[in-house]
Amino acid sequence: MLGSFTQAREPEALLYMQGCESDATVDEGIVLLQQIDNGWSRLQYQKGLGFTECLKFRTLDDVSNLLCNHSSLVDGNQFGRIFWIDMTENTFSRKLLLRWYDNTAGNPRELVSIFPYRFLRSDFNQDGRSDVGISFRIREHLIPEKYSGALHAVNSGYKIDPPDALSLTYIFNGVALKLLKDSQANSARVHQIVNKHLPTTAQ
Repeated sequence: MLGSFTQAREPEALLYMQGCESDATVDEGIVLLQQIDNGWSRLQYQKGLGFTECLKFRTLDDVSNLLCNHSSLVDGNQFGRIFWIDMTENTFSRKLLLRWYDNTAGNPRELVSIFPYRFLRSDFNQDGRSDVGISFRIREHLIPEKYSGALHAVNSGYKIDPPDALSLTYIFNGVALKLLKDSQANSARVHQIVNKHLPTTAQ
C-alpha cells in the first residue's frame, strides 16, 4: 500500500509480510518503507501484525492514517480486531475500535459468529470527507445434542436461523474516526456479544 504515513508528501509504502518469523505462531508482520534516492529504506517493522483489509484516510496534516482489519485463526476459532493506525513521525500507534469473533470452523455446539462482512466508504455527513460504515452478520445458536456441532448439523440438513444484520457508522473529522451517535446501540451489542464469549485478553 502506497501513501504518506509518517510525514506529508513523503513517498512511503506499507507491506504485509508472511513467513518472515521463525516462530510458527507469529509468522507475520508489516514493514514501513520510505523511498530514497537509490531505492527504499526501512523505517520500521511490526512483528505479529497482518491486515486482511485496510482503508486510508488523509488527515488534516496531509498524512494517511489507516483503518485495518486483523484476524487470526486458532483451532477453528477466528479472532478479529479492527484498528485505527497512526504512523505520524514514524511512531506506530494502534487504537482498538472493535473486536469480532467467529467459531464456525471449529464445529461448535454453541455457534457464535459476529463477522464484519463489508467496509463501505461514503461521505455520510456530507462534509466533503469520506467516512466508513462497517456491516456485521451476527449469529448465536445452540446446536441440538444429536449433532456433534454446527458443521455436522448443517451437513446433515439442519437449518440454522439466518444471521442478524447491523451496521456501525464512523465519521472521519480529519483527525480520527468517531462513532456516530445513532450507531452507539449497535456498537454496544457488538461489544456485549464479543465480551460474553471472549475474555478481554483474547486475541
